[in-house]
Amino acid sequence: MNRIQLVRLFQTISNTNIFGTAKSMRYLSYLLLKKPTGKIVAETINGFSVWVDPAFDKSGLEHDIYFLGTYEKGTVSVMEIFLQPTDNFIDVGANIGFVSLAAAKFCSQGKVFSFEANPDTFKILEENIRLNNFKNIQPYSMGLGSEKSVLKIFPNTLKNNRGGASMVQSDLNKDEVGVEVAIDKLDNVLDGNTTISMMKIDVEGFEMEVLKGATALLSSKNAPALIVECSESRNNLNFTPVELYRYLLGVNNYKIFKLELGKERLSKLVEVKGESDIPFHDNLFCFLPQQVNRLKKILK
Repeated sequence: MNRIQLVRLFQTISNTNIFGTAKSMRYLSYLLLKKPTGKIVAETINGFSVWVDPAFDKSGLEHDIYFLGTYEKGTVSVMEIFLQPTDNFIDVGANIGFVSLAAAKFCSQGKVFSFEANPDTFKILEENIRLNNFKNIQPYSMGLGSEKSVLKIFPNTLKNNRGGASMVQSDLNKDEVGVEVAIDKLDNVLDGNTTISMMKIDVEGFEMEVLKGATALLSSKNAPALIVECSESRNNLNFTPVELYRYLLGVNNYKIFKLELGKERLSKLVEVKGESDIPFHDNLFCFLPQQVNRLKKILK
């Protein structure tokens, strides 16, 4: 049995959601699969392949893609159920492109706008787009924020999570020099005639700045559904998770949800009805009333 057959089997068993199964399957995958020592092409269970370096990215997305065959399985499942072939998608904080590639499959007749600020990571994003010959992804080597500027992005000092690079300084990057990157408001970058169906934002504590730079889009009657990472476990720039939650409620008529078992697992969406329901470190899913109908089969 080759790698992808093995991870497919483990994921099928994990999807039963029997207590302890997901953790056991993760452990077996780490135990049985050969440990790569450099950059390789890893096939995913999602129907595309990705250049990854699990030996470098020991605690990040690339490690999970190799050993589990996917990443944030719950999040991707919500995307697949919600998105339609002609939809357009925005990926802010695209990393090496996993979410962008998944969206490109789901929105096969639409467009994916993929933003990655880290120049080195952006090169891998472009490699992964070419690897899969996707023509409907438009990558941008830039960051998004609340105003047009130039800021520094700092890699994770531990060098074990490529996606941990951030424009917010913390104990994990305080010794890094950083790289200057161009920043602009999403409202400035987008063609006002393009309808966006869904947007994912995962920018390591810079989420509020991205949202503030997209107020025209987010306050419109055709505002996109949102997937926004919300975390108490890191430094956030000028906001707390509660303030993020309040902002999302106020910018439009969004109903806010989270996955019952977290973003890594297949489970139902449950409404975040108050501040006490905000997750410690997970994704918030925001839908307008007319969008909720697409999700009936996974709403609790």
